[in-house]
Amino acid sequence: MDTNDKAKKDVEQAQLILLLHEGMIKFSNEGKDAIIAKDTVFAHDRLIRAQNIALELLYSIDRKKGGTIAENLVMIYNHCYQLLVEANIKQDSSKIDDCNEVIKPLRNNWEKAVKTLSVAAGKDPDV
Repeated sequence: MDTNDKAKKDVEQAQLILLLHEGMIKFSNEGKDAIIAKDTVFAHDRLIRAQNIALELLYSIDRKKGGTIAENLVMIYNHCYQLLVEANIKQDSSKIDDCNEVIKPLRNNWEKAVKTLSVAAGKDPDV
């Protein structure tokens, strides 16, 4: 794999991680709205989706290569997963807010990473 192919692969991986963060935020917010509307079935469905994304992010971390950053991400994703489970069980929308407070800045940082990697790979960063 040449340098250009690796750069493109790095962009694609970062885009996927960004999409996962966006999905987690989207589904957790939909779950929050459903909790407020007292629609427990829809809230459960949305929160399970957000929980599954948190687990996917957690399981995708390469702890051997990632070092301290990887361990910190493990703690963050694990914490958010637990918050989303509690929100689902207790129908407590404040737990969703607590999770999003941590995930939104991560999402924003991944967006910046995608743009930086895109530029380095010679791709349009806004695509």
